[in-house]
Amino acid sequence: SEWTEYKYEYAYDTVFIYTYFDSTSQVATRRLCDGNYFHTWYYNYNDDGRISTQIHCRETNLGNTHRDFKLGVQTIISREDFRYETYSSTQVKKLCLNDEGKVYKETMMLLDVQGRMIDSREAYTAGGIRITVAYEYDSVGRMAAYTYTSNAGEQLNERTEYVYDSLGRIESVRRFKNTVLRDEFSYLYEAGASMSYAYINRRHIELGIDIVKLQIECFH
Repeated sequence: SEWTEYKYEYAYDTVFIYTYFDSTSQVATRRLCDGNYFHTWYYNYNDDGRISTQIHCRETNLGNTHRDFKLGVQTIISREDFRYETYSSTQVKKLCLNDEGKVYKETMMLLDVQGRMIDSREAYTAGGIRITVAYEYDSVGRMAAYTYTSNAGEQLNERTEYVYDSLGRIESVRRFKNTVLRDEFSYLYEAGASMSYAYINRRHIELGIDIVKLQIECFH
């Protein structure tokens, strides 16, 4: 016989994300709310345009709405400082510093001649954890796929692939874990619109479907 299962997962069905840019069009603040609290990330940049400091906070809002945010209580969850060593135009090492200013993680970044990331190799100074991310681009320079591998815990290999429609919009995204297809996202657009208004995620392992509505607003 056929049956339908309804699974209650979370009390809040809407996630709000606000992204703020500085005068050079770089992300200065990213604020996310999926309940009573906001999680906010603040970014500072060096003269080369690379992130020098990232601060993650949990915050409360004294304003009446999500859009009218007024900072209440702020708790710093983490702070990361970064330093860079440039070996060539295509090779840069990123050093992650702890609260004492000591290096706890190094990332060697390999760029192509256009300055796009093609390989990132991350190593922790303690624990022997190694993480590698490889990026692929299509013939017109769009992200085609990236592959994430890690030896933290079980050996992990995750791959994400992008497909674009004739207007250059993301049509679908497929995510694999250890070569097994887990998620397949299909994006929906109004005729001629550049931004998606919804996506459908087919969860192949759980045999479920998620339908998520998107609303994007721009403020000046």
